[in-house]
Amino acid sequence: MKTRTLAGAVLALGLSGSIANAAPIIQDLQNARVQIFGFFAPVGQTFTAEDPRVSVGFFVSDLNAFAAPTDLDLVITLYEGAGTGGTQLGSGSITGLSADFRGFVDVAFPSTVLSVGAVYTAIISNDTIRWALSYSRDNPYAGGTSIFAGSPVAVSDATFRVLPLEVAVPEPASLALLGFGLAGLLAARKRRRTPA
Repeated sequence: MKTRTLAGAVLALGLSGSIANAAPIIQDLQNARVQIFGFFAPVGQTFTAEDPRVSVGFFVSDLNAFAAPTDLDLVITLYEGAGTGGTQLGSGSITGLSADFRGFVDVAFPSTVLSVGAVYTAIISNDTIRWALSYSRDNPYAGGTSIFAGSPVAVSDATFRVLPLEVAVPEPASLALLGFGLAGLLAARKRRRTPA
């Protein structure tokens, strides 16, 4: 019984390490919309990273539900720096949206490590006139600006969110403790089996 209790405690300590996350960035004010595909493309938002691994989302709506072609997929692309001139860090698709959809769509970037405090740009794209991005003309987010035609626009912000991704990373000290604990368990088991 003691061996099982010790094993549980050692395992819990070994798995307890994780990266602490900052608060999510959520700019949910909206008083205007812009077509994602059209004169103002590419559209999106710059933000200041508060966590190394994130998901990025935008509030979108099916503006022209009867427009052809019926492309219900959206793409979010992440760039270094303010605007689309920096290195592309990754992209992901949002599929399976329904006609008349209205709400947040998100893409996770688990393998992209951001530098906390650095500026990044997220762009949302589609190749039809169906989709619109919501934004606020009031510039409520101090850590970045909206992107229209690929350039920052200092007087507004997209309706967007940047959420930290939970990434469990065992701490070196916890791993060492786990190793010592397992070695002790094996030694105790071996002693129990050895005849006196």
